[in-house]
Amino acid sequence: MAALGVAIVVHRDTVAEGLSLARSVSAVSLMPLVAAWLFLSGCRAWTVAISLRGLGIGRALFVTESVAGLENALPGGIVLAQGLRVAMCTSWGADLGMIALSMLATGTVTVVCYWALPMLAVIPRIIDGAAGWVEVIVLATGMALISTVTLLWIGMLRSSRRVDRLAGWLTRWASQLADRFPALMPTDHDIDLDLFRRRARILWRRRAVGLLLTDAGYQVGLFLLFLSAVDAVGAGTVSAPDAVRAFALVRVATWLIPVPGGLGAVDAGLAVALVAAGAEQPSAVATVVLFRTFSYVAPMVTGLVAVVGWRIDPRLRSGDRL
Repeated sequence: MAALGVAIVVHRDTVAEGLSLARSVSAVSLMPLVAAWLFLSGCRAWTVAISLRGLGIGRALFVTESVAGLENALPGGIVLAQGLRVAMCTSWGADLGMIALSMLATGTVTVVCYWALPMLAVIPRIIDGAAGWVEVIVLATGMALISTVTLLWIGMLRSSRRVDRLAGWLTRWASQLADRFPALMPTDHDIDLDLFRRRARILWRRRAVGLLLTDAGYQVGLFLLFLSAVDAVGAGTVSAPDAVRAFALVRVATWLIPVPGGLGAVDAGLAVALVAAGAEQPSAVATVVLFRTFSYVAPMVTGLVAVVGWRIDPRLRSGDRL
């Protein structure tokens, strides 16, 4: 599957050679990738657990794996995934205000941490005067997005008018989801504005650092997964700084591509970046295949299993209420 995008930029025989190289990687060499994948799953779950008090790591793991699975599996799956997140949390007793605040908080830290790595990767080149227009755009865009979400939170905490607008938007969004997925969504879409603001202040004061650290851990873990794939294949000609820069710029380039998991675009972009950094084409293909197997295919499989399990087993929708 990951070779689908790679085939755009390299010869078919090279893809076959790369797939053969990926299959020849020993189990011992795959252990760092497995460890990185488990670490990523844990970071995703901890981020949601911190943002939604009382959820617990087990339930949070069900939520995050389901969301990741649907987002990777279906075009436009992000809408269904967020609707499923609301339905899961509602089945455990969370109200819409709690869920909306959790989604807002996790989305905010994701934007901040997602763009922090690319910015850190291009700043040294900008300081040295070796940066091109791409690096300058990455830095400017990252600064603009991080500033925007920071100002959003500051405004929300200080202005009741902004909270009213945000709550109105969230209520309309929930109603639209309920119309599209009536079997999943709750019927009560009202948000207690005063309670929402109090919860937002508590979350900001007591858990903002924890949220940032866990999401930053996820972003770093994703890069370590990529670096582990490079090492497992033996593409040793690619230095760590080159790998960081290639990985960061490809992630930025796929930010606005409306396909599940950046399928095709990420694969081709990483292969081209690795070859440009000095890797052989078969090694680049094998590296991308291993990386995408653990970062794209594995979450999709575990996510779909989590969704099916939650839907068919009533015990997973019961238990202590939040």
